[in-house]
Amino acid sequence: MDRAGPMSFESNKAEGVTVQWRPHVFHGELRGRVLDPSPLLPTIAEIVEDTPDLSRHFAVHGEVRLDGHIIPRKLWHCVRPRYRTGHPPPVVSLHIPLHNPGGGGGSGGAQSNPIAMVATIAVLLAAAAVSGGALGIGALVGGFLGTSAAVGGALAGAAIPCRGTSIAIGALPS
Repeated sequence: MDRAGPMSFESNKAEGVTVQWRPHVFHGELRGRVLDPSPLLPTIAEIVEDTPDLSRHFAVHGEVRLDGHIIPRKLWHCVRPRYRTGHPPPVVSLHIPLHNPGGGGGSGGAQSNPIAMVATIAVLLAAAAVSGGALGIGALVGGFLGTSAAVGGALAGAAIPCRGTSIAIGALPS
């Protein structure tokens, strides 16, 4: 038998194995249940199967920690938490990590084009130089729009990264 419901950090003091999860990645409420101690507790895979309202992304991206240690997915069907009298009760927590294990922020991952990175930095440096008054472009834009050189520089500096990055990266070979 297990007891389910909203969890608090006081629940970690319960007798039995505490299972904790959030229904969605950014959901504020920590849900959980306490599995009554028994000689044969369910496997991690069984615990995951029996956990209600897990995010649909958990099946692909989820990870399970037992007392803070990640349990590899291929071992979920073998690992059982163990409750021992006189020891702190085990805690099983179900997570969806907030990072991309492939690295990087886009689809490129570790294979990102270093030339594209340099081109992006160059565009941002050019935008900073123009908005700071270099090259007199701010005065030119400001005069054309009938405003001050500072406003013209700010507008020109903002326009360069908006269009310049796509032009610079589009010109690079794939």
